Amino acid sequence: MSLICVSLMEKTASDVFASADKCKSLGADIIEVRFDGLAAQTESNLGEMSKLKENISLPVILTIRPTWEGGKFEGDEENRISLLKKAVESGFDYVDLELKMDIENLNFLVQMARDMGVKAIVSYHDFENTPSEKDILEKIIECQNAHADIAKVACYNKTFDEAYRVLRAGLAAKKLDIPYSVMGMGPFGHITRILAPFAGCEFMYAALDHEIKVDEAQVPISILKELWSLFDSTQTR
Repeated sequence: MSLICVSLMEKTASDVFASADKCKSLGADIIEVRFDGLAAQTESNLGEMSKLKENISLPVILTIRPTWEGGKFEGDEENRISLLKKAVESGFDYVDLELKMDIENLNFLVQMARDMGVKAIVSYHDFENTPSEKDILEKIIECQNAHADIAKVACYNKTFDEAYRVLRAGLAAKKLDIPYSVMGMGPFGHITRILAPFAGCEFMYAALDHEIKVDEAQVPISILKELWSLFDSTQTR
């Protein structure tokens, strides 16, 4: 069964800690801190976030998504890379790195993460379309070739057929020798998240509740756990 990662896009460090406690009580497996969502995107706040793992005893992903990849980090890239280096040094379990970033920075950060015992998620997002099944699979392979510990590909789904395309790509990716997660965003992306275990996804991103979502396709953790429990019970009969 896939693991559930709850994405937190909070304004303050205290809000992150409070929401992370709720995530743990609801049975989250991993927490993603969207550092680009914080009002103060500083090294000091990054240090505060590094304490989260000790507080909740769950693995933590640190993501600093730039505006050019659909995020909210508006600083210059040099500052963002500096913060990502600090994140790797600070003991987060995972760091999310965009496949589209400068190749030298990507290679350096992946190797740095490996040296520090931090897992690198190399991610690719298409916020407008759903590529073909072949192209989605190729993006997973590109992430693999960037020496990712986990490849993540997310595409915008406007129809059932596009969501199905993502799921087929996930099934095809099972032959690859790398953990991966493929998912849809947008109005039909929730289908791919509900069926993530069947697509071989390592983990899937969920929302804390109906009101707090990083993307409209995210399913609240309580509902996702109930659905997956139902799937699991029918398979064991």
